[in-house]
Amino acid sequence: MNWFQIAQRDTEKFGDINQTIPEVEGQQRTIAAIDAFQHLFKMLAAELHIREEWPSAHCHIMPFSTGIIEHSAKMGVDFTLGVSLYGWFIEAPIASPEQICHMRDDYWHQIVQLSRLGKAELHDYGRPRGWAASPYVRKLTQHKCSLVYSIARDFTLLASTPEDCSSLGRIHITLPLESDETTVRTFFKQSLESLYRSNYLLYRAEYLQRRRVVKKSDQHASPELNEA
Repeated sequence: MNWFQIAQRDTEKFGDINQTIPEVEGQQRTIAAIDAFQHLFKMLAAELHIREEWPSAHCHIMPFSTGIIEHSAKMGVDFTLGVSLYGWFIEAPIASPEQICHMRDDYWHQIVQLSRLGKAELHDYGRPRGWAASPYVRKLTQHKCSLVYSIARDFTLLASTPEDCSSLGRIHITLPLESDETTVRTFFKQSLESLYRSNYLLYRAEYLQRRRVVKKSDQHASPELNEA
């Protein structure tokens, strides 16, 4: 069996609750599915020519989902790829969200692309308590049909509050479970490309900002060093 068949076989445990799969066999299926997803991730990263090191992979095992979590050494971002009761999915947090205000159209192009690949959502980490008390904010946060809108809205609202903007949320994209192998593989490949690219643009902006701060600090320190 190939990666798709192995992962698909593991989804049988998500189905009819009356369908009994022996515990040992269920564990074997899950382990095989995790190995299959890890193999797929490595292949896709190589095909996309992502210049990145993936030092560690962790298992993503939940009652109704199975997958792997690959950690980006450069950006420090975890990419999760797997399958659940609700479909094939891939997700990653928004790296350096404070840099969103500096993003140009190429960043938003990647976000729009994710929306075209499947059901794309922003899963937030929790919002300030005051949001629920404001009718204006509550009205804005009711609309979640657009990924672009959700990201721009939450960033803008968080920027106007004392809350820390270091955790804006995770972008989660899902494809129907009944999709065929070619469709699923294309979904994972294109989603990984846009997720990585969008996060890299944020990471790069933060990196350049730090360099400017260090350079400015060195320039201010130089006269004092010369006087000494």
